[in-house]
Amino acid sequence: MVAILGVSGQTASPRNRVDEAITLSAPDGAPLACRVAHGEPAFPALLLIHGMGSNMTRWSEFVHHTSLRPRFEIVRPDLRGHGDSIRRATLSMEVWCADLAAVLAARGQRHALVVGHSLGAVVALWLALLYPARVRGLVLVEPSFSAAMAGMTPSLRRLRWLFTAAARTVLALNRLGIHRRRLPGRDLWEWDRRARRDLLDAGRREDLVRLYRSVWVDLRYNATSAYLQDFVQLLRPLPPLDRIRAPSLTLLSSETSFADRQTTEAILSLLPDNRIETLPATHWIMTETPEAAREHIDRWCSAMSDLSKAATEPARP
Repeated sequence: MVAILGVSGQTASPRNRVDEAITLSAPDGAPLACRVAHGEPAFPALLLIHGMGSNMTRWSEFVHHTSLRPRFEIVRPDLRGHGDSIRRATLSMEVWCADLAAVLAARGQRHALVVGHSLGAVVALWLALLYPARVRGLVLVEPSFSAAMAGMTPSLRRLRWLFTAAARTVLALNRLGIHRRRLPGRDLWEWDRRARRDLLDAGRREDLVRLYRSVWVDLRYNATSAYLQDFVQLLRPLPPLDRIRAPSLTLLSSETSFADRQTTEAILSLLPDNRIETLPATHWIMTETPEAAREHIDRWCSAMSDLSKAATEPARP
């Protein structure tokens, strides 16, 4: 069970006033930072999961503009090891999913529609497999399937053991007190705003790709041990997707050079009930086409909620 420690007063930006910062504590003492926009009891929760080297601010713009608020309670955590949930310890899909299930329990939510971006989409799939009763539906935004990734990723899969060894070495150093004492904060809504203004609007899409895919930029804002373990988990084999019963929507980029579209679709075809929508982006859908992505997510989640409510209402005589 997760205990609520307190509510943070981080409301310096007016953009943050649509939800509140809440710090949770897992049974092992790991801090789990979340922001929560309260909703109506008749609606399921909406759980938003960020990706690799990221944090909950990946969803700040979405939460501020979505039509799902204030009906849905919207919960966006920093995954353990990321953002304000910094924890220099062993991370895994199982650990993250246990944390997310505990967060929903702490909020009094029996189940949720789960939205994940990139690595977060893979975490969402694991959550649906490990905690099926908690997941009513899935939205997978540009899921990062290592088997579908282009470039060096096939070679990296064979070197997963090396990333694992490196992560263990860094964790051992962390336990000796050797680590960066302070990591700078990273507001991804502000990053996205500047990227659209300075790069996309100026026709410099390739510069945006180089910036957002830079390992060195990510490492500046993330604990090295967590970042290495993100890689390890990304390179893991996927869970048996044919055992996932939750319906899903997948948003894919039309111009991606990161993944083979045919392989990605073959993997997604294993899901029993999945619909694919394609948006004009390279990989960072929530950065490049935030309005279109939000419209797809809002419509799908609203439809899912309506279907669920219809299924639970008693038949009229």
